[in-house]
Parts: sequence; structure tokens; C-alpha cells
Amino acid sequence: MSNTSTYSSYISNKDGWNIRDYHHLNERLCNGVSFSLNTVLIILLIKTKNQFMKTYSRVLLQNCIIDLIYTLTCALGDIQIEVNEGVVIFIVNGFVREWPLFWHYAFIWLYMTTASMTLLIVNIEFFFRYMLICKSIPLTTCQLILLALILYTLSGLAGSFLILALLDTPDQVATFGHLMRDPIWYDVYGKQTIFAGATRTNVYSLLFTSCAGINNVLTCGVIYWLGIATFRTLRQSRHTMSANTKALNTQMNIILMLQASFVLFIINVPVGCLISALLLDINIVGFGTIMSMILVWIPMSNPSVHIAEQFLAGRGDSGEKELCRSPNMNHREILGTILTAIRE
Repeated sequence: MSNTSTYSSYISNKDGWNIRDYHHLNERLCNGVSFSLNTVLIILLIKTKNQFMKTYSRVLLQNCIIDLIYTLTCALGDIQIEVNEGVVIFIVNGFVREWPLFWHYAFIWLYMTTASMTLLIVNIEFFFRYMLICKSIPLTTCQLILLALILYTLSGLAGSFLILALLDTPDQVATFGHLMRDPIWYDVYGKQTIFAGATRTNVYSLLFTSCAGINNVLTCGVIYWLGIATFRTLRQSRHTMSANTKALNTQMNIILMLQASFVLFIINVPVGCLISALLLDINIVGFGTIMSMILVWIPMSNPSVHIAEQFLAGRGDSGEKELCRSPNMNHREILGTILTAIRE
């Protein structure tokens, strides 16, 4: 079967639905859920009265803003990724579709940069917990802002390298005649969709894959090392806790590991696919669309976990107050017990 017919069929079923239709439905649902979850989390964080977590609440508010920006970018841009024989193609299908090409590049940059930010910011969450629980050293707002700026710079570099790759290879993408003839690149009026692509022969594409790979390895390493260290410290302190606090601690540990697992999944799958698509001659039907579908899940993951933690932490308020009044516990024990109800 030719490439044209393969892309035209695009896993269609008898009702005429194809994987791109499922992607658009998935995106609309995820955008709505993400906006709702982040809004609820912002309200919970604003209303929080826990003095121990005031600084960390600012970090989470920052996370919510980034997630909302990413959600808005997905909603307005409806950006879709396609892969064809070593070429990664980005299509802007949404509200800005008819805008000048500059805005297409701007939305693609914002799309990749904010996606990277929402993932890298998890490093700060795990680092904050590690320093507070394992080292009993609460980070200041200035230190958290500095960490955020470093990670945002890495995210911006990855997005900038991608845009440079897109700007440098338009002619190479246009040489794929069978791709240009396929109906998926045209709107209902027969007008060709504006799209941009990057190839592995471009140095900026290699810089992007390198930067994205470093960000991926950094996040995986931080989550694994700091997450395991925090988990181990909490387990070792269980003998100093009451029955209620132990139950709360177990629930928090489960959520902590679920957050790490989910974040690692949404990092490894799309980033690994993107790097593989740029380095290998991949021509799998729907490969890029599946990548796009997973990327839309990003802004839903963190608020889901944090809302659950806010709920669980709220159940431990009375136990924390009682423990704080105990004269037989030193500062380290009190701090460790209080932080079993991690209010992220």
C-alpha cells in the first residue's frame, strides 16, 4: 500500500472516525478537565491556612498558571504532531490556523516550552519535599524562584532549538510529495494546511533532541533519587507516629509514588517518541497523533495529585496539632510528623 493511501485511511472505521478525530475529542475533554482541576486547586491553595506550606503553595500556584497557559495554548492552537520518514511535522489546526505563519511558530514554541516547564517543575516539588523531610531545611521563596528560573531556561532552550529547526527546513519538508497530496493536510475548503517540520539532518534538530533528552534524564533522575529518599525517610519515621498518622502517611506515600509514575510516563513516552522520530526513519500510521494525545494529558496530572493531597492533608490537621503539643518530641520528630501530611 502506498504512503498516500496509508495516510488517507488513517485507521478509519466504518463510521468514518479516525485516530485524528479521537485526538481532537481527547484534546477537548482534557482541556476542559485541566482548566477545571487547576481552577479548583488555585482556590484550595488560596484558602490554605497551613503556615508550614505557605512557601510551597506559591510554587503550586506557579505550576497552576503554567498548566493553564499550556491548556490555553492547546485549546487555541490545536497543535498536532505527525511523523514521516525522519521528518517531524507540526500542524496548527485551531483558532490561529488562518493567522500569519509567525503566529504558528509562536504557538509551537509556546506549546513545547510550557509542556517542558510543566514537567520540569515537578523537580522542584520533589526537591522541596526532600529538603524539608530528609534534611529539615525548608527552602525560601527566593531559592525556589531561582530553581524555577534555571528550569524555565532549559525549557525555553528546547523550544527555541525546535523553532530554529522548523525555520531552517521548510524546503526539505515540502519535498515529500505524497505527504502534500494527502487529504489530511487540507481543510474542508480544500485549502492546504500551514505546517512546519524538522528533520534529523538539521543541526538545530539535533540540539533540540539533546536538550529534550537532558531535560528528560534530569527529571527522571531527580524524581527517582529524591522520591526514593523521601519515601525511605517517611517509612523510617513510622514508629514515632500514631495510628491515624500512619494511615495518613501511607496514603500520602501512595500518592507520591503515583505522581512520580504518571509524570515519568508522560515524560518518557512523548519525548522518547519525538527523539526517535527525528533520529530514525519512522513511518508508523498515527505515531505522531498518539504523541500529541499524551502531551495533552500533562496539565491534568499535577493538579489531580495535589487536590487529592490537599484533601488527605486536611484530614490530619487535628492530629498535627496534638503532636505539636507533645513535650516528648524534638524538633526533627515534630517536623517529620507534621510533614507526613504534605500539602502540596
